Amino acid sequence: PDNSGFVNDLPAVRLIKLLSKHFTDSWQHVISNKVSDHFL
Repeated sequence: PDNSGFVNDLPAVRLIKLLSKHFTDSWQHVISNKVSDHFL
């Protein structure tokens, strides 16, 4: 049961990692813009 559950979770894990990378990049972009606005 553990192995089949692990296999079933792989696509979800892959999707989560993809989304995490996308949102991390987006947040870094947003934060750097806001920091620039505050300090300039």
